Amino acid sequence: MKKTSVKMLLALLTISSALTACNKEDEVVPLNDRNTVAKYYKAPDPVLLSQQEQEEVQAIRDEYREATQ
Repeated sequence: MKKTSVKMLLALLTISSALTACNKEDEVVPLNDRNTVAKYYKAPDPVLLSQQEQEEVQAIRDEYREATQ
């Protein structure tokens, strides 16, 4: 009696989860006019590196290239 009850409950849970698992095919958030991030966010203007900063970046690149070869 107890085994059949457990089997019935398990079957019911399996069937109910299978039927409710895929209600919507398209789960991507729709784009709309409420996308406020694109309206109000402005990326900062780029700043050119000074000569010293450029040399530091080049030294890091050279060190990386030597380590990877």
